[in-house]
Amino acid sequence: MLAEVSSEEIRRLVREAVLETLSNLGFDTREMQEVQADMLHLRRVRKGSEEMLRGVRASAAAVMVSTGLYLLWVAVKLMVGKE
Repeated sequence: MLAEVSSEEIRRLVREAVLETLSNLGFDTREMQEVQADMLHLRRVRKGSEEMLRGVRASAAAVMVSTGLYLLWVAVKLMVGKE
């Protein structure tokens, strides 16, 4: 059976596990402000790439629509020119 564990012991174990995980991921856990700054930087990079991807998608859509309209215009000009 499991021995009864105090909430302080649970907190200590969880803290150790989190610090070990962060350390294994390459973070310097002695400087928690640095860890927070690293996480903030990662978030900014992710948000920036998502924003750039939205711009690329919008540009690609604009190119496709304008190409379609151009082809339609050329087809209409050819049809009108035959008559």
